[in-house]
Amino acid sequence: MISSLPLQPCPSQFTNIQYGGMICCLLLVGNVALAQNKGNVQPASKKDFASLTWLEGTWTRTNIKKPGRTSFEHWKKINDYEFIGVGVTLQDADTVFVEKLKIIVEGDEIHYVADIPENPMPVHFTFTIISHGHFVCENQKHDYPKKISYQLDKNILTAQTSGDGKMQEFIFEKGKQ
Repeated sequence: MISSLPLQPCPSQFTNIQYGGMICCLLLVGNVALAQNKGNVQPASKKDFASLTWLEGTWTRTNIKKPGRTSFEHWKKINDYEFIGVGVTLQDADTVFVEKLKIIVEGDEIHYVADIPENPMPVHFTFTIISHGHFVCENQKHDYPKKISYQLDKNILTAQTSGDGKMQEFIFEKGKQ
């Protein structure tokens, strides 16, 4: 039985070696994890804005289920600190939804700004993660969505909106008309 074993203090000459070894091991594991993460995803800042050029162009939504309905997003880089975009949904030839979009630099942060008819003011989402072909932006104070993410895979763009246990996925293809 373990409880019947006598406990003896560790000799002092081994204690420092054991703790020092344990600390070195923890630091090594932490540095490896940081190095792996650094190559893939990093917190977004002003300097990362230039990596968003992949978003430019027209993206046609491919996962619409209603007959006669089409949807697209179009993005254009205006300058080194601003993209403008528009999201449009059509039912046959009639426009049924329009959202004005922006990605802008404010201070050292990047913001995704959505202006839709349901909201009295444009809603700002702060970029939290950015890498080539991928970003995540969040606004935890907004009702829905709280998080928006875009992920590029070749010429397929997957956008997701999520928050409060809900998630909606939008799949786009570049340049498809």
